[in-house]
Amino acid sequence: MGLGKYFWDSEEECLDAILKPTGLTFEDFREIGMLSCTKQYRGDEVGGFETPSGKVEIYSKRLEEWGFDPLPVYYEPTETPISAPDAAREYPLVFTSWKSVAYRHSQGRQISSLRKSHLDPVVAIHPETAKKLGIGEGDWVYIETKRGRIKQKAILVTSVDPRVVAIDYGWWFPEKGPSELYGWKESNVKRTDG
Repeated sequence: MGLGKYFWDSEEECLDAILKPTGLTFEDFREIGMLSCTKQYRGDEVGGFETPSGKVEIYSKRLEEWGFDPLPVYYEPTETPISAPDAAREYPLVFTSWKSVAYRHSQGRQISSLRKSHLDPVVAIHPETAKKLGIGEGDWVYIETKRGRIKQKAILVTSVDPRVVAIDYGWWFPEKGPSELYGWKESNVKRTDG
């Protein structure tokens, strides 16, 4: 790909680069074992912010110099009911994903104590939406986009907008084993978002 010049030749070189601000190499760090420091609160009052002006910049001259809009601008995401009303007739709900506190991203499904605390992938649906769709608490439901279909267990919550479903992130099933690729296609949000 021709990108080799942007990477280090070894893992140790990478770690040296990460530690450079401390004045240590990775070999030095191995001997010390840990770095101690004091948390500095309100550091911006002492040294300002890491911007050209040292201040909070709502209008960014740097972005302007690079050819971008210097002010924050809202762009409607693609494939929403507003930006793609035709698609919204077939897929009327907007989905977002969320991560359970029991797991770190997609890791830990094989740890039995974590799995007991969050056994199944769950999709959060507003009770009004669930009622219209004939979905009850704990029902397994299919979540479908034009890119794919998965299933998760419904939980009914009023904290989700009635136009939205919140899909549990990163699911796979260690009990399914490697021959079935740990069942990753069954409930993983990546099967629906392209």
